Amino acid sequence: MCETPQLSPIDTLKQFGNFSLAYTCLQASMQQFKTDIGIIGYQTYTGINGHTVTAVLADPLCKPKDKQRLLQHFLSKHDNCIVVQCSEDTARTLGHLGLHIMPFGHEHHIDLNSFRLNWRDHKAIKRSVNYYQSRAQFSEKSFAELDMKQLQAMIQTWRQSRTSQSATQGFLVRPFDYQYEVDCRYFLLEQNGNYIAFVVCDPLYVNQRIHGYYVSHSFFDPNLKHSAMKALLVALAQQLRTEGLQTLSLGVSPFVNTDDFPFLKRWHRAFHFLARQSSDYIYNFKGLSQLKSSFKAGLQQSFIASHKRFPVIECIGVAKLVLNYQA
Repeated sequence: MCETPQLSPIDTLKQFGNFSLAYTCLQASMQQFKTDIGIIGYQTYTGINGHTVTAVLADPLCKPKDKQRLLQHFLSKHDNCIVVQCSEDTARTLGHLGLHIMPFGHEHHIDLNSFRLNWRDHKAIKRSVNYYQSRAQFSEKSFAELDMKQLQAMIQTWRQSRTSQSATQGFLVRPFDYQYEVDCRYFLLEQNGNYIAFVVCDPLYVNQRIHGYYVSHSFFDPNLKHSAMKALLVALAQQLRTEGLQTLSLGVSPFVNTDDFPFLKRWHRAFHFLARQSSDYIYNFKGLSQLKSSFKAGLQQSFIASHKRFPVIECIGVAKLVLNYQA
């Protein structure tokens, strides 16, 4: 293996980027471990003991048969790692390479071919859809067509209602920088000409072709009585289905309903409970989980892997990266 890539980062993404955070691995603040067989996205930070911690994002961008070799080569150069939101296959590979595995949460995937609303499973969503059906307009806009002044005003109102009011985030949530990004799409719900909900969709690739999208950013007017975001996501799923696409990922609900996960230990349950309880002060895990679970989407397990058996301090470090915390 050599560290001279055969493909550019964007071409590597288009070849192997079939997981939700693949696009996020190439955000500007990330470093890339580049080789001739693939790429690993990561960031480093200084831990409380002054040692460097390497935070790895999700899965490697490579062929499945090359995954273990690429990870082994990376770990030979980074001996204090925490890998966040990786798949079960990657977690098992990392376990064989000596890392300790902990459940992270379920990722919610809407199967666009089979997704249909019904009153039994989607009461709250149906109410929102019915309310906005004649009161709001769904549309897709190119980046150039977006009214940036109006969009920024809505996002600022949304941020003021959030637990974390940081203007930028990072690592697990790439920053929304109001700049055009290759193959990303922008969808809106408008009411009387005003933006009331907005999402950014990152592409999911299989062999250079887009087979679905991941909702990487979602913003809405928090002052509305009915959930405009639910109505927007339903309209988005219906639009993507008409295009013949396969999946829409709503992202992960961290530390929720992990009792059925492999690798689960008793202390993991205690840590997950404390993380959920502290969400009022760190991040709104509860609200995210409620929105995503209301769609009754398919669930895919994701994991954390670490050189440390009890990576509590490392998880706090990752939270600081996400919140773009500056000491």
